[in-house]
Amino acid sequence: MTDRNGPEPAQKSGKKSAANRREIRTRQAKRSRVLSRTFSVAGAVVAVGALAAAGSLYLPGTDSDARGAAAVPVPAADLITACAGPAGLSSGDAEGTDTEFAPDASDSRNWFDVVSSPFGAGTDSATADSSQFTVNALGTDRLGETLATGDAASQARVVANRKLTAGLRVNGTVADAVPAQVGAVQGSLATEGDLRGLATEQCARGGSDFWLVGGSTEVGRSSRLIVSNPTETASTVTVDVYGAEGRVEVSGAEDLLVAPGAGRSVLLEGLAPDQGQLAVHVSSRGGLVSAAMQHSVLRGLQPGGVDFVGPSARPATSQYIPGIALRTKPSSDPQYQDAGAALRIGVPGSAPARVSLKLYGSDGIIDLGERSTAEVSGESVIDIPLSSVPDGVYGAELSSDVPIVASARIARQGSESDQAPEGATDFAWIGSTQALAGEQQAVLPSGVASTVDLTALDGEGSVVVRGVGSDGVLGDARTVDVPASTTVSLNPAEFVAQGKKPAAVLLTPAEGSARVIGATVVTADSDGGELISAMPVPASPPGGSSVDVRIAN
Repeated sequence: MTDRNGPEPAQKSGKKSAANRREIRTRQAKRSRVLSRTFSVAGAVVAVGALAAAGSLYLPGTDSDARGAAAVPVPAADLITACAGPAGLSSGDAEGTDTEFAPDASDSRNWFDVVSSPFGAGTDSATADSSQFTVNALGTDRLGETLATGDAASQARVVANRKLTAGLRVNGTVADAVPAQVGAVQGSLATEGDLRGLATEQCARGGSDFWLVGGSTEVGRSSRLIVSNPTETASTVTVDVYGAEGRVEVSGAEDLLVAPGAGRSVLLEGLAPDQGQLAVHVSSRGGLVSAAMQHSVLRGLQPGGVDFVGPSARPATSQYIPGIALRTKPSSDPQYQDAGAALRIGVPGSAPARVSLKLYGSDGIIDLGERSTAEVSGESVIDIPLSSVPDGVYGAELSSDVPIVASARIARQGSESDQAPEGATDFAWIGSTQALAGEQQAVLPSGVASTVDLTALDGEGSVVVRGVGSDGVLGDARTVDVPASTTVSLNPAEFVAQGKKPAAVLLTPAEGSARVIGATVVTADSDGGELISAMPVPASPPGGSSVDVRIAN
């Protein structure tokens, strides 16, 4: 055997040589078993499906140096996602919540929407019908109750504005090895009461490792961690909390057991009080889970907004955040310091990070001046205010010398009143994400307004966009060009038949396109001013894209 460093030295004895050969065969067999377990359709669909959203898979090998990434197709599989359930007020129990709104929140709405589209329809290349789906209740005395169903059809199937009373398990069924393009979104909207605001969440694919970058546990702020287990296997969940001063020693941090089909809800202010900047790491063993955080603000008697914090991209030296829709005014009142827009950066490791920041707007790169770089201590979290950035919609690129996690907070101020001198507020959190890959579907919450915002990162972007109407009829596929280092905002109503309401948008990067990130920004009008929420575009379903595989030491 030879390598780039020359021939392998001869063995001094046949006995030793035979032992070495057995060791080499053992290592090769182990590697083969790992690859077989990971990529066989029968035994590994869940493992690969969970990693597909992360975009890469790292396997230990015996080579002396890391090999380049190889794109490996992800086999099609049933797509199982979960949603946290309606926004609710805390009952004071660290593991329980009162799922009702405040008594004066008479004008509240909790709902969910589901859309199943034929995979490939985004580029007029569908070869099969849309997938059958079932929606079941999670984590209540109604566990397993069927809330909605949809049969396979030649066009899209849409379930809209169904009442949301519990967590959701959404199962899209694969047929003939065609990816199950089934997406679901939940919403909570209240125009008055302690939870005044708009909170939306895309039902998330299960996994075993999540970073929720957002929230606060300071006085008047509540951050409720919600972990759902949509599988038939129990899961043990560990929670690690990071704050502005470093990793937080949480009280009562024993592992949480989440039963099959159940959920656990934990108030983080009970685990880690008085933390103004949070990043929460959720890891699990056993069944795959989904994780989200409900963050709400109450300034005295004045509601300050509510939103769900969804998972950000895994720690990496580059992070990308779409859909940063800015329209805020700075405040000098200390109570309103967290009512403005900001980038949040967390460092999971012990080494400090030096981070470079770029914002891409409708006219290109924005000069951030002294805020174009940031120093972040190891195992800590900081916020970078965006109060000096002009109004508009932006995408952010963050580059670091060590792995980081990131998100953005966007906010709205409303009309002023004696009770709220700075104006009623609402806010949204949007986590970092990966560039569009394959065909991806963004379900649009019904009954509220949405835009789809696209940012080209490193060259001229080009995305094929096709709308799905509320009646399931698809609009014409159109190619949208996104200039380099620029953000464009699309009205989904322009991508369905005239007079029809859009239920979803299909997005597919055109051949030769630069990397593009995407988000949906959701708004609703109220007497006190605009309410807001935002979500990255979900990843392509299993079988809809490839995953990068690296084999290294």
